[in-house]
Amino acid sequence: MFKEFDKEKKGIEKAQLVKIVERLKEDECIIGKIPYVAEENVEALFEEWPERTSWEHFRNYCNQWEWRMVPYD
Repeated sequence: MFKEFDKEKKGIEKAQLVKIVERLKEDECIIGKIPYVAEENVEALFEEWPERTSWEHFRNYCNQWEWRMVPYD
């Protein structure tokens, strides 16, 4: 999903990161876990992040978020 937003490989902006989190919360990647963060707190996840975020930074720091397993029926 990150590659979809970073086609030029120059990093992505915070607004795009918010969109990624929103899509991850819907389990669009079908990874079996979703970020556990309230809608009003999504932007706060990126307050300390650089203006443009590389894949490496995203990969390393998103693992510090709280995640929940997706309940499958």
